[in-house]
Amino acid sequence: MKKNTDILLLSCCSKVIDYPALALPQLTGFLRAHHVDVIQTDLNLLIKDEVLTEPYLWELYTETLPLLLMENFHCKDDYIQVREFYQLLSNVRQENGFKKLEKVKKDLQARRNKKLLDESFMEDAKIIFRISKHLDFLFSIVPYIFNTSSQFIFSKKLQNLITQEITRIITINPLIIGFSVITTQNSFSLWLSNEIKSTFKFTGSIVFGGSQPTKFQELFLKNNQYIDFVISGEGEEALLQLVKSLKGKDSLENIPRLVYRDSSGKIISNKNQKYLADNYSFSFPDYDGLPLDKYLAPVFPIMGSTNCPWKKCSFCAHRTSFKEDYNKRNARDIVAEMKFMYAKYKIKIFHFADETMTRHQGVEISKIIQEEKLPFLWMAFGRLDDEFDRETLEQFYKGGARVIEWGLESASDKVLEKMNKGITVAKAQEILIYAALAGIKNKILTWHNYPGESVEDVIKTICFVEKNVHCGFAIPMLTLKQQLVLQVGSPLYDQVFQENGQLKYFDKVWYPNSEYSINAKYLTRNNSDIEKKQIIGVYLKRMKKYCDTHRIFIAFNENVTFDLLLCDLKEGRNDNE
Repeated sequence: MKKNTDILLLSCCSKVIDYPALALPQLTGFLRAHHVDVIQTDLNLLIKDEVLTEPYLWELYTETLPLLLMENFHCKDDYIQVREFYQLLSNVRQENGFKKLEKVKKDLQARRNKKLLDESFMEDAKIIFRISKHLDFLFSIVPYIFNTSSQFIFSKKLQNLITQEITRIITINPLIIGFSVITTQNSFSLWLSNEIKSTFKFTGSIVFGGSQPTKFQELFLKNNQYIDFVISGEGEEALLQLVKSLKGKDSLENIPRLVYRDSSGKIISNKNQKYLADNYSFSFPDYDGLPLDKYLAPVFPIMGSTNCPWKKCSFCAHRTSFKEDYNKRNARDIVAEMKFMYAKYKIKIFHFADETMTRHQGVEISKIIQEEKLPFLWMAFGRLDDEFDRETLEQFYKGGARVIEWGLESASDKVLEKMNKGITVAKAQEILIYAALAGIKNKILTWHNYPGESVEDVIKTICFVEKNVHCGFAIPMLTLKQQLVLQVGSPLYDQVFQENGQLKYFDKVWYPNSEYSINAKYLTRNNSDIEKKQIIGVYLKRMKKYCDTHRIFIAFNENVTFDLLLCDLKEGRNDNE
């Protein structure tokens, strides 16, 4: 069969559904600018959109989940997740019904965003995102319970839906199928690539890229015979050259970032090369072909830099995903992209996907937006660095900044010093006050259980967050319940063992339970985990009650863009209705 399409790019389950991920449009824009024929497919969105309808939800509730609950799960947590999903659907059926939930989804897709100001509608919208999160787990176990060549006893509808999508992919018959993969997409992507080649006999090449393949480059080829190539880091130039190579015009040896098998089966890893700045000056992300009317929020992601300018936090393993130094774009180029997206797609709300927004870049972007009187609003992640002052944050607000998620981690200076965060609680408090007075909504990211953290340190963090929420300096996030994730590749993990081979910070450490995971299990020394868990549990109940009483919206990862939508609505700027 003739291959008319050069590349089919896939984003598989599981990801968020409020707005599109940046990876596919970024690759598509670059490749199309170089005259490569590209089709991009957000398989995660297409499947979830179908499942979030009355017939599918009914089958999940009456057939799929009850059957799964009868399975002999090897992991208690997996069983609990299925049980919680079933209970959620049971509550929905009794209180509102699945048909109403589908109507709310369609209202969001139709951009009837003013309905979010209605408390009942907002609660239903939050349920949609909770279901989406539970679907992430369901799709993560699909490889273990589903085979397209046999009867899928857990869900006939899901079997037909997935088979239909695979058939569509095979019918396109591209030269390359490219999978963009983050951690949550790994199991489904590996399974799907296997199905495409082994069951559906796809004869083209399969390429894996993204943060997960970047961490485990050669392992993907070693363990998966159906994967032909892996691209580490930024993949634009590598994909372009790979198309030329497979058409017989170039050699694989000269393609940067490419991992492949030579004629003898030996795995070869080519050298890295930086491209970000050149890529964006040549082309902007291209969203054409994605079902933009099916996402639940009119928001686009945008990238102003790669890697982190600090790169010293002891718990962080981002160095396994980003092999280069911090690399940022020109502010005028960033704003030009925002203007392009507004002109072409009517998008004026943006979520910066950078590791952090620095003072200098944020000010430059804000000045241009203010000078040109552009209607853009944006949110970003930020470090509570000394460089932020009142004037800076006021400039941010005037330039469209409305929400900043600040990485505090802990409100104990002792713990922050151990983490090598490079910040202090006093400076963090100052920044939060200045940002709030400027009009920016602060969100404080915290977690617990860093080595050496005491119960008193946890209480300090709780008091700090509660004080700022009650004073109006922050809107709540309930992240403190998250414990330290001990990641292979982080400075902390490198220091786990002392020179004599004894554990330094933990009573016990287990290697990750999967070859594709960098998350190690551990037991903390001087264990006060139970007491911390109890204290945090009380705090979370208290915070939820406070927010319910004061009608404060709490966003989580699946619907974080709703903070921006609410800002847009309350400022009377929403023009989608």
